[in-house]
Amino acid sequence: MVSLIGFCLVLVAFTNIPLASPHATGVSPLYASMLQKIPTLGGGLGTDWTDAWTGTITMQKIGTTTTQPANVYVKMDHRFIWIGLKIPDTTPTTTWHWHTTIFFIDSSHDGVLFVPGDRYAHDDYKVFTTGVIIYPPTLDFFWDGSSWYPDIWAPFPGSNDGNCGFYHDGSYMQIEAILPIDSLDRYDAALSRWNSIVGLCIEYWDGGMAPNIWVWPLAGPAQPQPDISSRPDLWGDLWTKAVFGATVPHAHDVPGQWISFLGLVNTGTRTSTVVFGFYDDLGNLLAVRTITLNPSAHYGNYVRLILGPPPWGTPFVGSIVIWSDQPFEGTLNTHDAAMTQMGVYPIHIYW
Repeated sequence: MVSLIGFCLVLVAFTNIPLASPHATGVSPLYASMLQKIPTLGGGLGTDWTDAWTGTITMQKIGTTTTQPANVYVKMDHRFIWIGLKIPDTTPTTTWHWHTTIFFIDSSHDGVLFVPGDRYAHDDYKVFTTGVIIYPPTLDFFWDGSSWYPDIWAPFPGSNDGNCGFYHDGSYMQIEAILPIDSLDRYDAALSRWNSIVGLCIEYWDGGMAPNIWVWPLAGPAQPQPDISSRPDLWGDLWTKAVFGATVPHAHDVPGQWISFLGLVNTGTRTSTVVFGFYDDLGNLLAVRTITLNPSAHYGNYVRLILGPPPWGTPFVGSIVIWSDQPFEGTLNTHDAAMTQMGVYPIHIYW
């Protein structure tokens, strides 16, 4: 028998270990749930956000004591933090396209902006603006030691990472953002397995330029809100969730051609939620499927049956991304229709 060339199924993990007290005293932290639904950006905060942690924050206009509430939604997998915001906004639809949302992340949760060379995890600054023609809709910055500097202009250039969708319903701006946390861009935020909290600041620019800039968190009660964009010691806290992930680069499960069987074991201490994201060879998301698995329990099925209902399932050729709130291991077993070529490819946990 001829063995297929193996590929590596990669697993990335983040753990939940409390590190420090909140940056902004008296400000409740935000939390992240594990992503089970992948939203369509720009469609509004509908049923594809029911798997997110939800809460209410108070935002204050810079230079004033004026405040307003906003609803926040947070979820994550092993590669991205997904943040949804629902902010009161009655700006006429003819001008709302100049609105901007900015997310600041203190990766190390140390209240100090990253200085190049002191550690690997940069602090991050993502800008998303609607309807922009002159500038790209995403602007991506890191702290260079004295100011925020564009990733794409730095040595060993980075890229404009992240994505965002805006939806205005007449009364609220509904924002859906994706912030990478496991990126090939060396200037992006990166969470280590020792880091379960990141510092977070959110700005919303209502109608374009100042003075209509709303900020969370509040620097202090009953006082004019200062600009805290370079003061991570005053930022709020986002408690991230341990999410373990693996990628199956290629699976081919079509009866009469190739057959692929995927097996997993929950190696954690609690019942896990396991999510499978199926992508075709062009990178298009086809479907998301979810199972639960008891500690030490094994799950196995033909790939086509995970994707589609029995008895025959849905033929599949593409890649699979797997993530879970508990660690797991497994294998992909595959062979051709004639049983002349086969391979067993392990899923390995590594840190």
